[in-house]
Amino acid sequence: MENPDDELLRKLQATFKVEAAEYLQILNTALLQIERSVEATEVQALLQESFRAAHNMKGAARTVGLKEVQTLSHSIENVFQQARDNKLTLTPVHCDVLYHTFDAIKALLDGKSVALDELVVRLGKMSVEKIPAAPSPNMALTTPTQSELVGAIDDLDDGLVTNRADFPAALGASGEETIRVAIGKLDALMADTGELLTSKISADQHLNEMTQIQYQLSLWPKTLDDFGTLLRRVNGPVGLQLGEILSQHQDYLQTLSQNIDGVQQSIARNTLRLGMITNRIQDEVRQVRLVPFQSIIFLLQRTVRDAARSQNKQVALLVVIGGEVELDKKVLEILKDPLLHLLRNAVAHGIEYPNERLATNKPAEGHITLTIQQRGNEVSIEVKDDGKGFDFAALRAHRSHNGGARSDESMTADELINLAFAPGVSTATEITELAGRGVGLDVVRQSVEALQGRIEVSSHPGRGTAFQLVVPVSLTTTFGLLVRIANEQYILPLLSIEKIIHPDVSFSIEGQLMISVDNQPIPLISLAAALNRPFSQEIAPSKTLAIVVRAADQRMAVLVDDILSQQEVTIKPLSNLFPRVLCVAGAAILGSGEPVLVLNTTDLVKVAKQSEMAPITMPQLTLGVAPEQNVAPHDHYILVVDDSITTRTLEKNILQAAGYKVITATDGELALKQLKENRVDLVVSDVQMPNLDGIGLTQSLRESKQYSNLPVILVTSLERTEDRERGLMAGANAYIVKRGFDQAELLSTIERLL
Repeated sequence: MENPDDELLRKLQATFKVEAAEYLQILNTALLQIERSVEATEVQALLQESFRAAHNMKGAARTVGLKEVQTLSHSIENVFQQARDNKLTLTPVHCDVLYHTFDAIKALLDGKSVALDELVVRLGKMSVEKIPAAPSPNMALTTPTQSELVGAIDDLDDGLVTNRADFPAALGASGEETIRVAIGKLDALMADTGELLTSKISADQHLNEMTQIQYQLSLWPKTLDDFGTLLRRVNGPVGLQLGEILSQHQDYLQTLSQNIDGVQQSIARNTLRLGMITNRIQDEVRQVRLVPFQSIIFLLQRTVRDAARSQNKQVALLVVIGGEVELDKKVLEILKDPLLHLLRNAVAHGIEYPNERLATNKPAEGHITLTIQQRGNEVSIEVKDDGKGFDFAALRAHRSHNGGARSDESMTADELINLAFAPGVSTATEITELAGRGVGLDVVRQSVEALQGRIEVSSHPGRGTAFQLVVPVSLTTTFGLLVRIANEQYILPLLSIEKIIHPDVSFSIEGQLMISVDNQPIPLISLAAALNRPFSQEIAPSKTLAIVVRAADQRMAVLVDDILSQQEVTIKPLSNLFPRVLCVAGAAILGSGEPVLVLNTTDLVKVAKQSEMAPITMPQLTLGVAPEQNVAPHDHYILVVDDSITTRTLEKNILQAAGYKVITATDGELALKQLKENRVDLVVSDVQMPNLDGIGLTQSLRESKQYSNLPVILVTSLERTEDRERGLMAGANAYIVKRGFDQAELLSTIERLL
């Protein structure tokens, strides 16, 4: 049986490991700022902050019996004390030693061995105070007693709370008391909320069934009245007896109707309450999983600093715009490696040496900027440098050396950049710690693909390069298009969808069926063929739809039988029996309670490149200019306003398929311009848009004499009660939430308003 003291000590050390990580973040962040700051007052404050963090870490390490961490923390404390008291001026060499010490403490906490003596000696040379000798690696640590351990709990707890105000903003401290929860527990909680959503959907269905029963019951009294009218023609005792029975049935019916009304109202109240609670729990669990991007900024800035030092280059520490944007913890963890690769590449391949920059009228110091922006359910992260850009000549030489089939000079810039993402490709002339091994961009692509995201690159010789990574905010939920092939339904992640089109004339390139989109040829495949599933035998060419999707920098068009709706779903992994299924990212539960597979667009793009997938085995499909659909046209014009091209295209297709004439705009200002130039009978608008949002647009229409009565439907992802009230207060006639978007609801609402 384990000694209670040992068990308690282990728990305390686990708590200290988390606390120490926060202290190390403080020290890294502060030292990075000290190196860049020229303001004496600011430097003094940072030195004091660093001294206090090292002191607290030393005390906590001593409490839990971690002597090696205690020794290094004390050495760091001495250095910052000397610098704070103006007895030591920190140079880049001093900072190198301190950074190595921070890394050594992190390694010790991870259970790795560290050359402690060497570090202590190097730190000792920086300080005028005598530093205690490091304990021998074989020296037994003194185990605290039970009473000391109990007191240590209070010390650690006090440290975690009282020092919370000392933590930088990067830690996300808000003054509130906090606890730490394992991500796995949050994943399980999110899965449970998905089950709760299924129960809520089932309750909605029961409510609809009860409404149908009420309607059927409402027809019964009229039937009895008709029967009573006929019964009055029957004379004698039989007629009287039947009349009494009829009267009793009418009383029974009235009582039954009242009881059903009561049950229906109770179900409606409970369903409404269940829906509100379910939505709130889902939102709160999602919020708990979110962490600010700035929590990893110190790591990225440190990477730039160390890379520049190793290359003898002058590079301004990373400038971050939008660090307050929050992402799911898992997304942020997956993004760390690709971002580190991009930053190291920017220093090694992009930023020139100072003399080279000065020779081209650039400042000696290079700059790297990181910009984070959130738009809806996706986040855009741009890494931009002002270096020399991609070395296209070196990329051409690499292709020529490896037997490229095409003329090297004929390759476009985009094709050469795409080549740089291939494994084993490097433009470095020698192998160093940062470059020359042909890894980096390949890792970036793989990570972005794993997140179902995309990557775009622009490079200008002599002016620099910009990488833009677009990824979902969360991996647990996603917005997607519900599509149909034959009698089966699938979800394509909305993040990877560019547009929806009617396929035009197709052609073949090297055996691969292609279609021209935006004047560029892209592969065309049937979703049914890609998934090896049956396709519809009744689909008409006029109703064929193609969805243009992008994975990383690759595009393709996917043929489907129909696009049903836009859905937000909770993605669940497949069973352990199926750890990896080609083209499948996971499963989800639809609003109807039916299970559906969520597709992996990266796999679909890879499938499209396989030669055996080139033919589309759909003999009834002859691609060409689609004739007009056989839908009775409406004499109504509808203005669709949405800054998302996918949502705008989806709504436009739904409305045109229903026979309406559609005009589009990307924001409220352009919508007002369209209203002046075109006849519009109804407006369907998003809420969150640049320039003028949907609320502002609705208010402008209601304040206008000409458009004060123009019907407005707001279709948005904002589903809180206060958001709905704000939309209706602005003057909207209807408010539809995108989460459970149903085209039938949109069309019926439009029909009612028109």
